[in-house]
Amino acid sequence: MSIAVVVPVALSTLSGIANIPQVLLEVGRVYQFDAFQVIRRIVLPAAAPSLFTGLRQGVMQAWISVIFVELLSSSEGLGFFMAYSRSLSQIDMVIVAMIAIGVVGIVIELTLRLIESRLQGWRHSAF
Repeated sequence: MSIAVVVPVALSTLSGIANIPQVLLEVGRVYQFDAFQVIRRIVLPAAAPSLFTGLRQGVMQAWISVIFVELLSSSEGLGFFMAYSRSLSQIDMVIVAMIAIGVVGIVIELTLRLIESRLQGWRHSAF
């Protein structure tokens, strides 16, 4: 399951760092930033949107993986509850489990958005 999280976060962060405008790095050279200042004042703020995009994708992949594993081979959890209810032909309970899975996913997404907006207060949303 950790691969489901690590890969999107790592690739997105790498992409964010690779796409930092050279102008920003030149500003760091003009101000004679040391390596720590370049990372703290230029690289992290510039790569933060990509990092959070990868983090959102990774966390959602982890959530989907947990539910999938519970559906296949677990004896507890929402996925198991949904599979067990299906085997008993309790479609209403299957729908309740599906809604619960969706609500938890939305809560995770909103929590990550809140954290992102707090850490990137300087960045304004287009919406």
